Amino acid sequence: MIIIKIGGGQTIDLDNIIIDLKELKEPYIIVHGGNYVFDNLIKELGIKKKLLTSVDGQTSRYTDQEMIDTMLMSYAGYMNKTIVTKCQQSGINAVGLTGLDGKLVRGKKHKAILTVEHGKKKVIRDDMTGTVEEINVNLLKTLIKNSYVPVITPPVLSFENEIINVDGDKIALYIARELKADTLLFLIEAEGMLKDVNDSKSVIPIIKKTEIEEYLMYAKGRMKKKLLVSKWALENKIERIIISDGRTNQPITNALHNKKGTLIQ
Repeated sequence: MIIIKIGGGQTIDLDNIIIDLKELKEPYIIVHGGNYVFDNLIKELGIKKKLLTSVDGQTSRYTDQEMIDTMLMSYAGYMNKTIVTKCQQSGINAVGLTGLDGKLVRGKKHKAILTVEHGKKKVIRDDMTGTVEEINVNLLKTLIKNSYVPVITPPVLSFENEIINVDGDKIALYIARELKADTLLFLIEAEGMLKDVNDSKSVIPIIKKTEIEEYLMYAKGRMKKKLLVSKWALENKIERIIISDGRTNQPITNALHNKKGTLIQ
């Protein structure tokens, strides 16, 4: 079983990814983002995006009801159905789902978030984000058994039946763990994990589990989160994590055969 997380950047080549999916012989599930479409949509709607900075320096999107509504339009609407359509056109019988459908992904809403704003700590209590807690494994197994390919995106459902925003990488991780996948593949807008973000040739080909903490110093932006997710994935018995380029020809084949990207194991 392979879990493939497709990033939501502008230059991700969905056509080449889906062409390559047809070559896979083992079952797989797609999890995807939609950040580029989301950002464009909020600009068109005149909505201002607000970022929250945690005490350890990581940033996340402040999510209110307006942001949730926009996510439903961009992630669950345009991006999800675009990927499903491209899959169907290539002969892949895909089913598009959010975490809401069939209680596929359930989570715990954050009661409060400690942030830093203008150098001062601030508690945010109305943010509609949360953590992934449960995966509806029976639903996924039923779809796979009947030859459907699940295509999954945030948002998800809280235990209080509210819509909450969670990190798509975490959805991919929890699905991989619950289905005992052997591979978790991230397709991103970079050649892999770079030692120097300004040098595309500085790809780190292999990172051992015991070395992840050492490489966090090279990780910028969301790459730091991906390294931490990779560490958790290995701790949860997933054999290998691959971070590779989603903009190239045969991105999945090259990643799985260690020809491109960064292998973490």
